[in-house]
Amino acid sequence: MAKVQQNSKKERKVANKHLHSRVSFLHQAANLVANISASNSEIKSTTRNKNQQFQHPTQCDPDDEPSSHQEPSNSSAPSDETSLKIKNSYALSGYLSSHIITLQRKSNDVKLTREIKRTICKRCNTLLLPGKTSSSKVENKSRGGKKAWADVLVETCLLCGMEKRYPVGAKKQLSKKDRIKIDETNDEELQSSTEINATE
Repeated sequence: MAKVQQNSKKERKVANKHLHSRVSFLHQAANLVANISASNSEIKSTTRNKNQQFQHPTQCDPDDEPSSHQEPSNSSAPSDETSLKIKNSYALSGYLSSHIITLQRKSNDVKLTREIKRTICKRCNTLLLPGKTSSSKVENKSRGGKKAWADVLVETCLLCGMEKRYPVGAKKQLSKKDRIKIDETNDEELQSSTEINATE
């Protein structure tokens, strides 16, 4: 019985556990809403394309002039309209993501994990889903791309155009304490080797 009590004392208590669970819930809800809105926008775009094919006949009478069948092209309107629809479909997801950021800013105890931070756009608070709301590519701006450790993952938000860059191939630098320890051991080895050479 005493062992059971000792194990229960060793359990680590998390401060403000309700805030951590709220952040987790909001992130899961934002992810779910974004995936649903992405699938709905894909379904709407495919049905819209099918309807447009049936509305606009492609055959022309050879007697008519070709200019009479041409419609004025307004290339900026469809792209603006579709981008507005995409933004509206991801609005709820962005709203939930902004709640996560607000929670993190208000409470000093809540620290977002790297995985959650990297899935939220810093400019528009949209949840970044690869292929749906974000695109990613690997860049290497070294001369000729020869340095493998210079690879950088660039993730671009498709709604606002914000780019985030993450190092891919670089090793994480040691902390200052670890670097000092390594320097001290190197100094001690150097001193011992000079003493051995001096005695010979």
